[in-house]
Amino acid sequence: ELQQLNGAFIDNIYNDGEEFVIRTQKPSASIYAKLGKPMWLCLAARKREFGTPSSFAMQLRKHVRGFRIRHIRQHKFERIIEFTLEQHDNQYKIIFELFSHGNVLLIKEGKIIGAFRSEEWKDRSVKPGAPYIYPPARADPFETDIDMIKSLLIANPQAPISKILAVELNLGREYAERVCNSAAVGVLMPAGMLKEEDAERLFNALKALLDSVEKNPAPVVLYKDGMPIDFTPLAPKAQPEIETRSVRTISMAIDKYFSSVSAAGAESAVQKKINAEKEKIQRQIDTMRNHLHSLEQGVEKMQARGKLIYANMGEATWIIATVADIKSNEGWQGVEKRIREKKEFANVLAVKQDECAVEANLGGEKVDLDIRISAVQNAQRHYEKSKKFKEKIAGAKIAYEEALRKMSELENRIRAEEQAKAAPALPAKQKEFWFEKYRWFFTSGGHLAIGGRDAKSNEEIVKKHLGDKDRYAHADIHGAPSVVIRNEGRVASIEGAPIPSRLNPHPSI
Repeated sequence: ELQQLNGAFIDNIYNDGEEFVIRTQKPSASIYAKLGKPMWLCLAARKREFGTPSSFAMQLRKHVRGFRIRHIRQHKFERIIEFTLEQHDNQYKIIFELFSHGNVLLIKEGKIIGAFRSEEWKDRSVKPGAPYIYPPARADPFETDIDMIKSLLIANPQAPISKILAVELNLGREYAERVCNSAAVGVLMPAGMLKEEDAERLFNALKALLDSVEKNPAPVVLYKDGMPIDFTPLAPKAQPEIETRSVRTISMAIDKYFSSVSAAGAESAVQKKINAEKEKIQRQIDTMRNHLHSLEQGVEKMQARGKLIYANMGEATWIIATVADIKSNEGWQGVEKRIREKKEFANVLAVKQDECAVEANLGGEKVDLDIRISAVQNAQRHYEKSKKFKEKIAGAKIAYEEALRKMSELENRIRAEEQAKAAPALPAKQKEFWFEKYRWFFTSGGHLAIGGRDAKSNEEIVKKHLGDKDRYAHADIHGAPSVVIRNEGRVASIEGAPIPSRLNPHPSI
């Protein structure tokens, strides 16, 4: 299919990410390649929009734009496509390597001039300035003969025959099984059990398959539930729930399948991004909500403790004075001893040496009392903590409301996009004819009549569009348009022609 580009001139080259388009001067014939996963190369008729060209695309344009495609070939049975380009005495090659991550190379006299990716392999180096070396070749089924088939079977007696064909002959599982079925050989049969006539049937089935693919392809795209799931150069065996749709060329099958997959993948990637953004905002909302709740609880707790101290001022004052006295004479060990003995310290529950405080039971609630300050000051300290919590609440509320606003904006955006998808597409704007900027209609005799919309267009119609054989009409009414009835090679007549509303400045007349 690519051979139809032989002799075509390179019109332009585009690159966006891992997508490449080489446009030729032939209408509806561009080379469309996609690297990465998935990866393909085909002829494409559909136009694709590209933004600012990449530096590599500019390099390709600089060297080969305007060159003629002289030769196109696949290197052996490898996923390597070469385009030989010539202009006068200059010759370049653009090579697409469709394996691993994929690559595009510009070659001159065997040397790499430019590379989409610079790579280092065990047996070759792919970078500008290095000589271009093909990767080690794999088996080519087109060069297989009966002796090679027999030697492979002898060398792998325990291996299933389909595996030998798939791996050793580079056919892949699907076509290896197709060959086995055509030859009436079990796909899982060990190679050592095959007879000589089996090997001959396998060879004949292989040749028949390769001839069909090369000379009589019947490409189809496979659909399930209305979505493309695969394509193949030959129609597969009928399967339930799988619909096959024939296309004229393998390029059309590739383009149709991968364009749909790419669009679905892009939509899925966008949806994942939106979901991730939504989850992130929701986490912020949950965190802010929990933080606000914690701060509000802190306000209530600090205020309650301050009130407890004021309500039990006498007891709080006695505990602070007594603990401070014992601590000064016996240290914290003496205080802890009194607490364990539960004598006069029944309402002192624990010592907090780091804070120089004790935990006391006041009115049935636990309250910390700093023995370095008075009971009133302890109460004031709790009220001060309550104020600080309130200040933090103000800032937390702003952050919480901002997170809610972001979520609302995102949900509105998602809703708008869903409505836009559901809405019917607007019809494409049709090209305007020259006379549509005036008032116009066609007479019953098929003549075009044009009338001005204002004084300027009235004058323009007479000067630009009134010919020698055309008819001119004008009503003796203020604001009436100048009207020209175009002859277009026939005798123009206005007798009995009604005045359409689009020309009549006074519809009641």
